[in-house]
Parts: sequence; structure tokens; C-alpha cells
Amino acid sequence: MSFPKIEHPTYTVDLSIGKITYRPFLVKEQKILMMSHGTNDIEGVVQSIKVIANNCIISPQMSIDTIPLVDLTMLFIHLRARSMGEHLKVYFKCQNDFEGKPCGMIIDADVNLLELKPSGGGADSKIMITDDIGVVMRYPSFDILRQLIGAQSIETEYVIVAGCVDYVFDSNGIYRASEASPHEVQKFVDELSESSYNKLKAFVDSAPTVKAEFKQECVKCKYLHDMKLEGLTDFFV
Repeated sequence: MSFPKIEHPTYTVDLSIGKITYRPFLVKEQKILMMSHGTNDIEGVVQSIKVIANNCIISPQMSIDTIPLVDLTMLFIHLRARSMGEHLKVYFKCQNDFEGKPCGMIIDADVNLLELKPSGGGADSKIMITDDIGVVMRYPSFDILRQLIGAQSIETEYVIVAGCVDYVFDSNGIYRASEASPHEVQKFVDELSESSYNKLKAFVDSAPTVKAEFKQECVKCKYLHDMKLEGLTDFFV
């Protein structure tokens, strides 16, 4: 017996890499989300994100690894909005000192996901190391998460910076990071002077992000909280 095939609505979102057509989460994606929620298994979370993105993106066909993180975040924000509602309810406990102890009031706020836009970016990607040697950077892509698997926390920053090297050039030619091993790129970055490394790090730090910033007053103690949601972990998990 063959059950009827259900047709699902499709939507589009404009990203820096172009227009993406997608469908909402289905039950099978909801199961993946539930299993990845709250886990410390980075490899499992990375694989979950890839499966969901590959399932839900209709066109164009692309490698998930090369999608900039800011675009992937925007995609998942729109996926969540179209699948579970565009308004995200946020709950947090007021820790303001009130009558000699933490207030403890549960505060709720509402974020309209479809109103969120990326901010930041625009830094010059070309960075000269010497008069003859330069580096062209790119903003973090999803592949960065894979490279972080197994890395020590103290190494995280250096792995991210090295992972954002697009290519190195000198008077003899261009040396693309995609044609080298992560170890070779990391070795090149490790041999930079501190001042040169800081230029690369400054570019990475300038990467566009998606965040919701808002103020919310506690109805009990009247303290005005500055709240911020940012990144996949706040909007997707």
C-alpha cells in the first residue's frame, strides 16, 4: 500500500550567497533537533545541522561546508520561523538584587525572527604581511565547526583564524588554503608575528552576525535588563 504524498509549502530567503529556496521542518527534522538539543557532542551537532540543511534546502544545490556561518544562521532562523512560528518566546530569571536577595522573577520576551537581519562585516579581506606576502581572508564558514571537533578550548581561536584564510599570495603566485591541509595552513598562521596575526584576527572578529538585542523590564523589581540573542545556539537549538 502506498500512502498519498504530502505537498509542503516552499519559501525563499536572500542571503549573501544568493537566494535560497527551502521547505519548513518536518517531523523527521524535529526529531533531529530534539536529539541535538543540550548535547555537548560537537560532532553530533555539526552532523545534525548538515542533515537538516541538506533536507530542507530545495535549490540551489550546494556544499553545506562552504556556506558562511552568518548565512547558515539566517537560514535556520527562517526555517524555525516558517516551521514553528515567527515569534520566539524567550524566558529568563531576573538576578537583580531586590530586598537583599536575587529577585528571581521569570521574565518573558518576544522576538520576531523574520525581522532579524545580519549586521557587521565590510572589513578589507586583503591583509599584507610583508611588502611581498599577503593574505586574503574569508568570513567563517560552516566547515569551521568541523575543524573545531577535537580541538582544545585554548586552540579554538587559532583554528578559527586559520580556517578563515582563503589564500596566500606573493610575487611568485597564489597558494590556496583549499589545496593545502588544515595543518599546513595552521603552521603558516603559527609562524606569523603577533602584529600580523592580530590583523587576521581583527578581520575574523568583524564577521557579520545575526543578533537580537532588546530591553525588558522586570515587572517585580522594575530592573531594566539588556538582553541579547546571537548565533545558531540561541536561535536554532
